[in-house]
Amino acid sequence: MKRVEFTIRNDDGDLLREPGFVDQCSELPAAIMLAVEDFMEVKGGKLHLPLLIHVKPVADTEAC
Repeated sequence: MKRVEFTIRNDDGDLLREPGFVDQCSELPAAIMLAVEDFMEVKGGKLHLPLLIHVKPVADTEAC
């Protein structure tokens, strides 16, 4: 299993999402898209670009 953690920040450094986790690397794009969509819904469709997406493996697992 390749469990990975991801965080998303906007260009102001504001955290758009608390760290999220996926168990399969193939799930990562959909999880990121859902996190951004959820944030935009909360903020009324407004988002400062660019976004910084940081992905890292959880301890003792392989990277994607």
